Amino acid sequence: LEEANKRLTQEVDFKTKELHKVIEELEKKNSVLTFQATHDSLTSLANRLKLNDELDREILRENRYKNGLCLIMLDIDKFKNINDTYGHKVGDDVIIALSNKLLNIQRKSDLVCRYGGEEFIILLIDTNISHAKQMVEKVRLKIEQYKFKEIDTLTCSFGITQFKNEDTKEGIIKRVDEALYKAKHNGKNQVIKYEK
Repeated sequence: LEEANKRLTQEVDFKTKELHKVIEELEKKNSVLTFQATHDSLTSLANRLKLNDELDREILRENRYKNGLCLIMLDIDKFKNINDTYGHKVGDDVIIALSNKLLNIQRKSDLVCRYGGEEFIILLIDTNISHAKQMVEKVRLKIEQYKFKEIDTLTCSFGITQFKNEDTKEGIIKRVDEALYKAKHNGKNQVIKYEK
């Protein structure tokens, strides 16, 4: 009985170690899948799914604490010309370089997201609209002054808005999109604050 008990204990230990290895592998794979589901494959920035989750969370927080929540939408000016002149590979390289630039100048508490194509959204927490506008103007200038590898320089247009009391996710995204549209329509390479 002692011998059988010893063998069973060893088998249980071995199977337990195997099970821990399987669980560890599953956790790694799950982590990779979660990242792939919530991040853009080209830039590794957060994607719309991640933005939606974070925006829901931050709206709840803002409704409670009222510390300021701003949304910025930016779009690369004349991006079609870049693709048409230099090709889509260079267009992708520009999007990647801009993404890295945005990540380097953001605060750790902010979220930079590739919203689609050449559009990006930045979620700024604990920030009022005037501070956000100053920050975004600095970002705009840094992008304008940056020397991109294949195309030298480019500009971006920016829309900006602030969360209003009892706002919705759809409402704040619609307003920031309208502000961006106005920046593009009014000559590009500028920051327009949503006003109404």
